[in-house]
Amino acid sequence: MVNSYLVFIVCVLSLSYLLELVVSLLNLRSLSPELPAEFQGVFDAQEYARSQEYTRTTTRFSLVETTCSLAVTLVFIFAG
Repeated sequence: MVNSYLVFIVCVLSLSYLLELVVSLLNLRSLSPELPAEFQGVFDAQEYARSQEYTRTTTRFSLVETTCSLAVTLVFIFAG
């Protein structure tokens, strides 16, 4: 007999992970190192490009961390 609470928890964890993955990938796709015209004169172009690269790096690291965390959590759940 399958525990319905277990199924619910695994579904919530999986959906949360998938939602975070989709949002992060969409966010990464929207990044551009070129300074938008609206910010010309307000921000330095090099600093803006560096901030975009920092966002890319931290988002990728976050995806790796989240994937490992989900894997470890599922191992603990299914190992008892």
